[in-house]
Amino acid sequence: MTSIRNILFITLSNLGDVILTVPVLSLLRGNFPEAVITVLVGPRACPVLQGSATADEIIIYDKNGSLPYKWKLLLALRARKFDLVVDLKNSAFPYLLNPRFRTSCFRGGLKKIESKREQHLACLRHFEDKLPIDYGKSAPFDFFSAADLAAVKTKLRARGLDSGRFVVMAPGANTHLKRWTAEGFAAVADKLAREQKMKVVLIGAESDRPVTDEIAQYAGERLFDFSGETTMRQLAALLSLSSLLVANDSSPMQLAYEMKIPVVAVFGPTDDRKFGRRNETSAVVRKNLPCAPCNAAQCRIPEIKKCLHDITLDEVYGACATLLSGRENSKHAVAP
Repeated sequence: MTSIRNILFITLSNLGDVILTVPVLSLLRGNFPEAVITVLVGPRACPVLQGSATADEIIIYDKNGSLPYKWKLLLALRARKFDLVVDLKNSAFPYLLNPRFRTSCFRGGLKKIESKREQHLACLRHFEDKLPIDYGKSAPFDFFSAADLAAVKTKLRARGLDSGRFVVMAPGANTHLKRWTAEGFAAVADKLAREQKMKVVLIGAESDRPVTDEIAQYAGERLFDFSGETTMRQLAALLSLSSLLVANDSSPMQLAYEMKIPVVAVFGPTDDRKFGRRNETSAVVRKNLPCAPCNAAQCRIPEIKKCLHDITLDEVYGACATLLSGRENSKHAVAP
C-alpha cells in the first residue's frame, strides 16, 4: 500500500455526530498503524476524543473564530504537509492544504445510504482506485481508560452501587423536542426496580439536572442521579459496567451503540433509520405517525410532541425486558 505517514482527520462539531465518525478514525488507525493522525474537532465534541490512543493529536477548531484565527490555523496545518486528509465536515480544508490524497466534496451518491454512520464510512471509498482501504482492519477505539474506570467504580461504591446489576438512563437531549416525558422515564425506572430488581442510574450533563430532578421526584428509592458528575470518558466507563441504556436520540445513545452496550432508544421527530439501530442488542421505540420523522424545529401539529407523548410505559419497558432477558448469558466488550 502507498506509504502514508501523516493524516489529518476532520470530524464534526456535535458530540453525537462525532461519535458516529469514530468508526472512520478506527479504520484509518487500523490501515495506517504507523501514521501520525491529527484530528480537527469542535470544542463541544473534543472530550470523547481526548485521551484516546487512536489519535496522536487533537486540535480544537472553533468554526465561529475570527478570520485571522482561521488563517493562522490554515498556515499551521499547511506546514505539516499531510499525505492524506479525510474531511467529514465537507469543508475547504482538503483543497487548501493540498495533500497527496483527500476526500471528495462531491457526495451526492452518499444520500442513498440511510445510516449516517455508514455514510461516513463510505467517504473512504473515494480512495479505492489509488489508496484502497481494508474494511477488515479497524483498530478498537478506547472510549475510556483504566483511570476512568477506577474513578467510576469509586463513585458507584460511594452510592452503594458496587454490587448487583443496574440500568443507565439518559433522559436528556440537545433539544427538548427529542425528549420523552420525565413521567415516562420515572415509570420505567420504577418498573425495572420492581420486576427486574434493577437499580437505575440517571446520567447527563449539568444542564440536564432539571430533567433528572423531575424524574427523581416521581421515581422510587432505587434511582441514583449521576448527572453532571462524570466526564464523557467516565460515562463510557459507567456504560461498560451497565446492563442496558435507556435513552432519547442523544450522544449517550450513540456512545452505547459504538461500545456495543444494549440500548433502548426512544425516537420522536428524528429519523431512527439515520441515527438508530435495530438488532439483537438494540431496540427502537417510536410512533408510526404520518408526520414523523419530521426533523422540524417546532412541532407541526396541534398535539404537541405527539410522536413522543403517545409512547407508553409498556412499549419502552417491554423493549427493556426483552433486551435484559437476552443479556443473562451474554457479555459485551468492556475492556479499555
